[in-house]
Amino acid sequence: MSTFQPVNPMPFLQSLINNLVVIRLKWGQEYKGILVSTDQYMNVQIAKAEEFQDGNSVGVLPGELLIRCNNILYVREIVKASTAATPQAAAASESVQQGSPDSEDEQMEEGEQNP
Repeated sequence: MSTFQPVNPMPFLQSLINNLVVIRLKWGQEYKGILVSTDQYMNVQIAKAEEFQDGNSVGVLPGELLIRCNNILYVREIVKASTAATPQAAAASESVQQGSPDSEDEQMEEGEQNP
């Protein structure tokens, strides 16, 4: 049985600087981009931000984005997949990165369920 380990938010946000993150707002929008900075109030600055509404991309926003802390529901890091252990896994990972129609994300969008 695992126990809950609380995380101090300031060091957590500081550790995410220069990494790819997803920030979900209380109102449902999500922004995916590179976390540039954060301040003592936990306002965040994102570069190369892409906006998502209802899971669909609205587009890439020009410049940088500043999100005020009280609008944020959560912040999470986008973790890149580790090196695949088998050639089949490496090939599957490669096809997902290249955007082949066999990727799980596209299958999910086409209405197929994940087994």
